[in-house]
Amino acid sequence: MKRHTELRRVLSAFWLRVYKNGPTRFKIKYFLAMNHLYTSKKLKISEESNKTIEKIGQSIRVNWIFRKNTFGDKLLVLTLNKTGSKKLDETLNEYRDSLELIFNSDVLEVREDRNSVSYILIVKSAKKREVVIREHNIQSGTDSIDLDNFSDWKYKNNAHLLISGQTGSGKSYLMYYLISEMQKLTSKEHIIVCDPKASELYDIAKNKLCIKNTYETADDISFAVKNIVNKMNEIYQNKEENKEPYFLVIDEYAALQLQLDKKSFLDLQNNMKLLALKARAANIHLVLALQQPNAIDLPTALRDQFSIRIGLGNLQAITFKELFGFEKKNVGIRKLGEGYISFGQTDINGLRSLKLPTIIKS
Repeated sequence: MKRHTELRRVLSAFWLRVYKNGPTRFKIKYFLAMNHLYTSKKLKISEESNKTIEKIGQSIRVNWIFRKNTFGDKLLVLTLNKTGSKKLDETLNEYRDSLELIFNSDVLEVREDRNSVSYILIVKSAKKREVVIREHNIQSGTDSIDLDNFSDWKYKNNAHLLISGQTGSGKSYLMYYLISEMQKLTSKEHIIVCDPKASELYDIAKNKLCIKNTYETADDISFAVKNIVNKMNEIYQNKEENKEPYFLVIDEYAALQLQLDKKSFLDLQNNMKLLALKARAANIHLVLALQQPNAIDLPTALRDQFSIRIGLGNLQAITFKELFGFEKKNVGIRKLGEGYISFGQTDINGLRSLKLPTIIKS
């Protein structure tokens, strides 16, 4: 049942403390009070006294309802109704961080229309599904990879994927999972995996998933990138329709700069820029992973072509801004396999919480 809450009186410090830790209705009142989402005026208590009392004139009205999605996640939908007052309405889409702190929950999505702004919070997550890294056959009719209960990678719409995360964030496991799922979308010959640190990714891709085009040396990786550029040009020249996608996956991209001489690395960067700009039309898609997506390790002209960006783990403020292009005050504590995802939006309201499935290597 949908309910509504608004502020009817100015809250004293005592009542603010009470409402802060109260049930949902109290928390909404606390949110309205702390963000001053109301107008008020001071009235004299009596003609004989100079004492005044502050009275609420108009308050933002919040409609709210709990619901469950098909996965069993419990969601709280808060709809902040616009009043027609510029003072009250113009900031209604800026309270993501405030709501996350007050409700101790992640905001999944922010929606705005002419009359209201809605925030969808995940107040209780369902048990995460488990996926096993293994070989798969191509599955007809599949054109996306599920990332969690709320997000998927529709590679035809969002061609390239950028992943950032420190050691222990779950970045490597996400790479294992993506490569495993790519086998449902295309033949193994169309999956190219590059691991310049020759770590476990190389071993899993080559020996467990039997991906033939797996490379570990910087020179071999440069050659593989050049080959996929040539394939792209061939598709363009022959005006072919490439129905079966190619995926180029590169882990620890920054390590290549340390392993190649200046000219070779510049050639690699130029080829990567070509792919980022033109490969989508040829049904060729990039997955790039690195710890720090700064301009030194990943030039801005290249980074800007990645429409989907995933940040895993406890990102530092500067890393968060470099990855997503905006700041977030309340990044929060992220467990293994948790983080944020953005689908090309350039402001915080395009950000979603991400909780990867439990990924099992064997």
